[in-house]
Amino acid sequence: MIRPKSLALVLLMVLAPARVVLAQDAPQADEAAEAEKKATEPFHASPYLPLDRWEYPILEYWVSAGLIRSLSPIVKPWRRMDIARALADLDESRLGGAEKEWLARLRSSFAPELQQLSGPPGQSVYLGLELAAGAELATQTHRDLLRPELEGEFSETKILEDLRFDVDGAAGPVAGGFRLQRHGIYRNDAQYPGGRVVPKLDNAFGGEMSVRVEEGYLEFQSRYARIGFGSMYRNWGLPNLDGFLRSDYAYSQEEVSYRVGTDRIYLVGMFASYGDYRADTTHYVAIHRLEIRPIDDLVISVSESSVHGGPGQSMDWKLINPVGIWQIARTDGDPPYNKLGQVDVWWQTGVGFNVYGGLLADATNDNGSCCQMGGSLGVEVPRIAPGLLLRANFSALQSLAYTPNNIEEDRVWERYTVEQIGIGWDKADLYLVSLEAEWFPTAGLWLRPKLDLQVRGAFDIRDDRPPIEALPDWPRILVGDAETTVRPALEGRWRSDWRWPLEVDWDVGVNFISDYANQPGDNRTEFVGNIAVRLRTPRWDFSLN
Repeated sequence: MIRPKSLALVLLMVLAPARVVLAQDAPQADEAAEAEKKATEPFHASPYLPLDRWEYPILEYWVSAGLIRSLSPIVKPWRRMDIARALADLDESRLGGAEKEWLARLRSSFAPELQQLSGPPGQSVYLGLELAAGAELATQTHRDLLRPELEGEFSETKILEDLRFDVDGAAGPVAGGFRLQRHGIYRNDAQYPGGRVVPKLDNAFGGEMSVRVEEGYLEFQSRYARIGFGSMYRNWGLPNLDGFLRSDYAYSQEEVSYRVGTDRIYLVGMFASYGDYRADTTHYVAIHRLEIRPIDDLVISVSESSVHGGPGQSMDWKLINPVGIWQIARTDGDPPYNKLGQVDVWWQTGVGFNVYGGLLADATNDNGSCCQMGGSLGVEVPRIAPGLLLRANFSALQSLAYTPNNIEEDRVWERYTVEQIGIGWDKADLYLVSLEAEWFPTAGLWLRPKLDLQVRGAFDIRDDRPPIEALPDWPRILVGDAETTVRPALEGRWRSDWRWPLEVDWDVGVNFISDYANQPGDNRTEFVGNIAVRLRTPRWDFSLN
């Protein structure tokens, strides 16, 4: 469409033999040229960058600031090759402060992928290996620091060992990763029966082993389709929030995953068969997300999740198939199942700040039960100064979201626990307000001062759902006497530039708690936090062109 103010230029284009490109059309032309370039360049299969890596904070900051537009602000992890391509396209002249030093470190971290991008066409075979050893000092072993354990064995300060073996690589159209970890949290997680994440096993050397395959996957990749098998941590959360339907807070599980589409529009999802501690049965879990990015500055997505199963119950293809997103409004109860739907929006307004939000509905339209609701709303100012961001989030989750629709004697299989079925945000029955800043003062140092205010009702997401008649205030967000926690804290990470880098992670703060454990009058002030130190090997890369 021709704008009126451009009429004179249009006439010149008609009358003059020279080709004139309108200034306001240049961005569209650049986008078209970039899309054509990407479609014609060689495609490289690539493993994913694990979500706990040091590279994510600065990359996410550049995504929020609009300096990187090719990576999703919500769906993570990202492929290593896609990160390398984003770094290659980054306009270095827009960086300030210590950002150029960060960029130099990132280019070193992704040197094999950058070399592939700049080299001759052809898929190389490569392997990356990295080891780490360290320990974590934790004042408690409940991983949610806004849920302090102030009594009992999980409230004791502990030193938890941390040993890691990471390997990933790609060959032809296949990419994969394998992460083996021994960590003391596997014997002391307050959210697991007895604190044990992994089963207790006898071994030839005596004692207990606390080793877990954190990730182990193979994925077949092409430009417009991927299908994977194995376990991988994922987070589909808004900025600095765990995803409602999928987060990396829940421990990874074996699953079948897929992604189909382009960077602008794609369908991503997975399905899995999970066991249950409380019953000798199986639950089938499926999650699907349709993400659309009509312009660089706007992301819109629709997601759904379903859980079904029980004694003698087989998998229902209608609930786990890749187009299951359209089953969100299904109302029949055969088989009985729990379902959740969600809408997310992320918008970079172009006037110096971003806004984002998500809305969750649980048990949608099931026998008139709609809905238990949850949601988040946030705003961030990503360029107060180079390397400095401010953010505010508000979240609320109505009581009993994520829990079974009906607990009856003939449906005891629905008594699943968050440890085994919870694959999304591990919170319920609360209001949460967070104010925070992110600062990258020098290469390798990331700081996040924050202030959290959480008001939490008496319902525990791990409990069975009580009968409706026992909750006369059912429509309300909070149930029972609320516990209020105010927590000023400092989170951060420092990573040296040594050949064998040293990493220090911390999240330390003071919890001012009113009505602890929902008991009126029980007020506490406690230091709650953790600090971890790890020595890593350099990443050893092996390639064969």
